[in-house]
Amino acid sequence: MAIGGISKALRHSLKPTSPALMAANGPHYHLALSYYGRAIHEVRRSKLDTGSLRGAIVCCLLFVCFEVLHGDRKAAFAHINNGQRMMDELLHIRDYHDHDHTQNIIGADFVERDILHVFQRLIQQSWSCGVLRRRDQQIAGKPSDADGDPSPEQLWCCRGGSAEKCVVHNMPSSFVSLQQARRWWDVVQHYVTHSSSIVFRVTHLGLDDDVLSECNERIQKHMDKIEQARAGIKTATPEQWQDFKDVLERWHQGFEPHWKAAQKSKSEDEKSYAQAAHLRAHYLTMYGCVHAPLSCSYESIAKLTPKYQEVVELGHQLFEYQKRSWGDGEMFTMDTGPTWPIFMAGTRCRDPEVRSEAIRLLHENPRRDGLWDSRIFYAMTFRNRMLEVSNAQEGSSEEQWWRLQHRSGCIDEHGRLIARAMEKNPQTGEWEFGEEDLRRFLVD
Repeated sequence: MAIGGISKALRHSLKPTSPALMAANGPHYHLALSYYGRAIHEVRRSKLDTGSLRGAIVCCLLFVCFEVLHGDRKAAFAHINNGQRMMDELLHIRDYHDHDHTQNIIGADFVERDILHVFQRLIQQSWSCGVLRRRDQQIAGKPSDADGDPSPEQLWCCRGGSAEKCVVHNMPSSFVSLQQARRWWDVVQHYVTHSSSIVFRVTHLGLDDDVLSECNERIQKHMDKIEQARAGIKTATPEQWQDFKDVLERWHQGFEPHWKAAQKSKSEDEKSYAQAAHLRAHYLTMYGCVHAPLSCSYESIAKLTPKYQEVVELGHQLFEYQKRSWGDGEMFTMDTGPTWPIFMAGTRCRDPEVRSEAIRLLHENPRRDGLWDSRIFYAMTFRNRMLEVSNAQEGSSEEQWWRLQHRSGCIDEHGRLIARAMEKNPQTGEWEFGEEDLRRFLVD
């Protein structure tokens, strides 16, 4: 009821709005808040047992959906974090109070598997916003180590569920269907996101350090490497990335036959082609993150131009397919849609025509996929286009790329989208850091 009410209050538009404007659209907003508050109250007053925990975990996913529509990303992050912690707690209960460690903690294998994959996709979106829990967490009540400190325990999502079935080393060499390829892609993407040091310089202010420190530390490591490389100190260690490259390649080898088959039967089975194209776009984007991380050289990022070109073309095809299937209205899903790959191409590709096409697609296809908002991505890519023009006026390609690697974005405590980058001060002639509020780009 709460989700239906907030949808009515938005009047079929996902543009940034305010509580006052939603309240002005009739009684729907106040009713939505009322039902939402009642739902949270019911969860809080439930008994502290495994059955209630299971129900609360499902409710967390619904609460995330509500807050994404409501526009309160901070609350959405909190619900994702709470859901993960409850899954950790259920797993802890199973591990230390049950001899059968293959027992499902949700009640049915397919239910746990589906919840696992939903959380993995939400975690991927959180990571792209600079919000990520550490892979090894301190679990309350867990036996201490030799020094008396609580021992770290792997997160439930990183363990592949209660029976540890969905872990990378169990991935088959081939997939029986696109659906199986999709499920294993969730596992692979989650593994690379959590275990490597890939990071993107977008974050949220006003959140607790336990969900920001992981990405912040990764960013600092990359920035240190950038400065060391600029000083002539060689720090590249390709070996540290090889495992992640290998995992991506293993998945790609299993997926490739399905991709080729989908291309051949595109005219007869457009739905399967769209599913395969979606996976292909996300694979290419993650490939770029691993082969050309934040601290990479200009040569490394330039080599990815053909892949980013393909990402944008696939995004165009997916948008056209969705228009034919569901019309021209704004899209809302709780899935990983095509906007993030297009956004990455629109900021990282070194071909200005590809970046311009990415900007056009984001502007003409407004949608929200969970935490991914096309309007936010459009604002950042549009601002980046102006930055690229001024940045290209001085220095070698490597120097220009060095300056661009200092780009960052954040959403502050008031919900404002702020971009930060190095720009030339016309008065001093020096390159200095500057900030800009991008709110004007968020509306049509």
